[in-house]
Amino acid sequence: MLIGLVVLVNIPINKVVLAKWLKAGVVEFGNFRPIDVGVPQVAKVIEDSVRHLRTKRYAPKVYFVRFADDFVVTADKREFLTENVIPAIEGFLAERGVHLSKEKTRIVTLLNGFNFVGFNFRVYLDHSREGGQILLIKPKTQNVVDARRKISKMVKKAHDPFQLILQLNAYLRGWAYYYRISIAKRMFTALGAHLWLVLCSIM
Repeated sequence: MLIGLVVLVNIPINKVVLAKWLKAGVVEFGNFRPIDVGVPQVAKVIEDSVRHLRTKRYAPKVYFVRFADDFVVTADKREFLTENVIPAIEGFLAERGVHLSKEKTRIVTLLNGFNFVGFNFRVYLDHSREGGQILLIKPKTQNVVDARRKISKMVKKAHDPFQLILQLNAYLRGWAYYYRISIAKRMFTALGAHLWLVLCSIM
C-alpha cells in the first residue's frame, strides 16, 4: 500500500514497532476489530476494469493513489480512463450512494499538470536531459497565496511580539516541513521576503 510505505519511511519512530501498530487492529467500545490489510476496494475495481486489455506483450499502465476522499488515477492512454476506469469508478460509487465530483474530476496530461494534496505535479520540457522532459513537484500556487495572507493576518493582529514570534515559528515550521520534499526553494524565498516586508510595515 502506498500510504503504508510513505508512513514507514517518513515517521521518525522505530520502523518495526510502527509496522506492528499499523497491523494491530483497534478496540472500539470493548470490541476488537482487525484492520483490513490489502488493496483498497476501489483500487481493485480499477485494476479489474483494465484487466481484459492485458496481452502477453502489453499491460495497461494504470495506477491509483488515494488520500482521504481524494484520489488520482494515472494511465498511459486516455481511452483507458474514459472507456474503462471512470465508468468502473462511477458504478462502484453509485452502489454506495455517492458520485464523483464534477468540479474536481477531470482528465489532464502531465504537460498541463494537476494539483493533489497541496502539491502541483507537472512535466516540463527540458532539452538538456535525455528524453527532453522532467517531472517537477511544487507547492500548489493557491496554497502559497493563502500562506502569504495568513502571515499578513497574524502580523497585523499581533499585540505581543513574543507571542507573534511563537505563532510565526510554529506556522512556518509546519509549512516548510510539509513542502520540504518538493521543488520549493523559490516559494520559500518569496515567503521569506513577504514576511520581512510585513514585519517592516509595523515597525
